[in-house]
Amino acid sequence: MNQSPSSPPSKHNAIAAWVFGSLILLFYIGVFIFAPAELPDYKHKQLAIFSALLCALFTFFFVGTLKLTLEVKNKWSKLGIQGGGGAAAFVLILGWWNNPDFTPVHIKKDIAEIKSSIEETKENAVSIKNDTQTIVSLLQNELSVKNTQIAFLQTQIQTQKPEISAKAKELAKQIPDTADNYALALKAIAEERFDVAMQLLDKAQVEQETGLANIYTAKGDTQYYQGLYAKAAQWYQKALALKPDDPVILNATGLMLHYAGQYDQAKPLVQRSLAISEKALGKDHPTTKTIRENLKALQSRQKP
Repeated sequence: MNQSPSSPPSKHNAIAAWVFGSLILLFYIGVFIFAPAELPDYKHKQLAIFSALLCALFTFFFVGTLKLTLEVKNKWSKLGIQGGGGAAAFVLILGWWNNPDFTPVHIKKDIAEIKSSIEETKENAVSIKNDTQTIVSLLQNELSVKNTQIAFLQTQIQTQKPEISAKAKELAKQIPDTADNYALALKAIAEERFDVAMQLLDKAQVEQETGLANIYTAKGDTQYYQGLYAKAAQWYQKALALKPDDPVILNATGLMLHYAGQYDQAKPLVQRSLAISEKALGKDHPTTKTIRENLKALQSRQKP
């Protein structure tokens, strides 16, 4: 009996390609219609590997039907070409499934991981807030007039506005735009946006972001850096009513009254400031020395 001739390898490859191609189509129809938007990590990996295997087998047999492969005479060379195509498809599909931006099904985050992420976000927020508070404290200190000496007024009348230090300007750059109104107000003072600073301080006062003494002192600083000494003195006096033993506010108030020509009112404030500063900081502290020089200047200007 004559045996029927066996089917050519290309036909076998075509049939297998159709079979695995149909399975891939059905698989992805099921995934896109029935699969949830998110799956646990282990299930996601199972689907990814299964999908990659289907695509690799489809590519393996499909490459076997191509003319380029059919023209190769060596059996092992053909298998090498088909195997290379299958391996490339496997890697490509796995990469697709593991890309969070393009994967057809996302990985469901573990509850513990979500909590950890939330805690980390909170810690970062607290860290940023703490850093901002430190910068605000440094800027507040830099903008204060505690280190301003008034001795130069003995020989000339001040005609120029006080200059904001380079350090204050550098600190202001580090305050983020998301900071509270008080911090943004100090930033505005350092950047010489005085009208904006006063508006922000009003908002900070309404929202009770900081103590009234800080608000009034900052408003005094705003007037001081514009050369409006009488108005600055009024704000410092309001702050002083709330913190009567604060050496910085005492000195600032005395300085502003001196600048405004009210020497008799200025002297006792600077004297109190010096006494408190000597007790708290010591006689040789730079701030104490500056206040002492201010008092000497006041005494020399005071009328007999």
